[in-house]
Amino acid sequence: MDVEFLKYRFEEKYENVTPHKFKIGVRHLQILYMIVISIVVGLHRGSVGATMLALTDESRLNDTYIKIHTWDRSTQGIFLFAFFFGYAAMIVPAELWLRRIGGRYIQTAVLAVSGGLCAAMPTIINRGDYSAVFSAQLFMGMAQSGLSPANRCLLEKWLPPDERNKFSWLVYGGVLFGIIIGLPVAGRVSEEELGWELIYYSLAMISLSMAVITFALTASSPDEHPALGESEKEFLESVVTSSNKKNTVSWREIFKSPQFWGIAFAHVFSNTAFIFYLTDVPLFLRIFRLTLRESACWAAVPFAILWVTYMIMKPVVQLLVACFVPNTYEDMSFSRQLVNPRKIVNFISAAVFLFLPTLSALVPDSLVSAFVLLLVISAALGLQYLGFLENMSDATDKYRDDVVMLCTTFASVVGSFYPLISGFILRSDVSGVHNWKNLFLFLTTLCVVCNLIFFKFATSYKMEIKSKVQTRPNNSVYSPIEMEILSEKDKNGRL
Repeated sequence: MDVEFLKYRFEEKYENVTPHKFKIGVRHLQILYMIVISIVVGLHRGSVGATMLALTDESRLNDTYIKIHTWDRSTQGIFLFAFFFGYAAMIVPAELWLRRIGGRYIQTAVLAVSGGLCAAMPTIINRGDYSAVFSAQLFMGMAQSGLSPANRCLLEKWLPPDERNKFSWLVYGGVLFGIIIGLPVAGRVSEEELGWELIYYSLAMISLSMAVITFALTASSPDEHPALGESEKEFLESVVTSSNKKNTVSWREIFKSPQFWGIAFAHVFSNTAFIFYLTDVPLFLRIFRLTLRESACWAAVPFAILWVTYMIMKPVVQLLVACFVPNTYEDMSFSRQLVNPRKIVNFISAAVFLFLPTLSALVPDSLVSAFVLLLVISAALGLQYLGFLENMSDATDKYRDDVVMLCTTFASVVGSFYPLISGFILRSDVSGVHNWKNLFLFLTTLCVVCNLIFFKFATSYKMEIKSKVQTRPNNSVYSPIEMEILSEKDKNGRL
């Protein structure tokens, strides 16, 4: 979830593409819908932490208009875990199978399921038991994982190569933009009479409306769009490239690579830190006597800083990589490997995270200092993406899709347990400085361990993994699971 807005970095790049004369067409309206859909999904994710705070807002305990629930932080952590674990559990199935359905139908389903659950959530929370709330959160998280494969499927079918390189970052970046505006909007809406219920109803209205628009006005491919003119359809047929063949690798071979595990553990920490900013930072800021609205607004700024830092520092790091990392393995001396810019960037960002425990010393009177430190640490998180994440791109090539999918799944599954750990540490005393200090120490320890593993195993070499292409008679690709079955049959001599 933390790097979904950067998925465009792992899309197939088209070099030496002859640019065509740019002309606005139906395909650009399709892209606009995709951006709006990504923003709507980001609104759901950005409102997760603020909504949980509004649900348990003790300042409205005597409010007769809505019901405030006195859940301690450990109970809240269970429900937040359900959301993030549901997302993590569906990454592999969504990437392998949902793309066969068609991007339009996947996007409609994501919006319809999320909107329907939001509409029902106030009733589920007020009248249902804990298992009902847990299940609803789980299914909402599972629905969120369908966005990325849907976007990728639609981009491949709707945009020519040169436009795909230009516009894909806008589509994927819509998720982070939705998070940035979702936090303050949720905080503002929570002050209304309906409070937290209005947050869910607002998300339901937006999501269900977009589901209807998506189903009625978009299409999975140019051939299915009734408003597409013949000239634009012929143009897309002549320039759009979407190959059915791809290099596929056995997952067993990926798991055997130490380099994969180095990158995966670095991703574990970045995913955990992202969830910390999404769920715990709004709660932490309330210790400084901020209102829910104020804390939610302030908590959105670190995500903007993260994005700005990544965009500003990306060309700088790329220049360093070009200077220190050669193109051939023979030139990769030990000294050059030791000063790998990706590792240095990760090391610097990890060093910044070591200052996280000092936040507890700034409570409750040094709000500005604490907030500045949170911004610096969020900028360090942006640097992390220029470290391990770009190292993943450098180290993989033809089998990048499988490595990214498995690495993201591992990091998301492990990171989803963070709300449980956070809830256990904070428990019923969310304003206790000692509890927050323990939580910051846990995050710092995780940062050190994960980055040491990355520093030990990650390199600039390409992963040495045996890859191959296997297709069915109809020219479609076998999934990795099917390939495992085929290899077993080959061993038994049944093919």
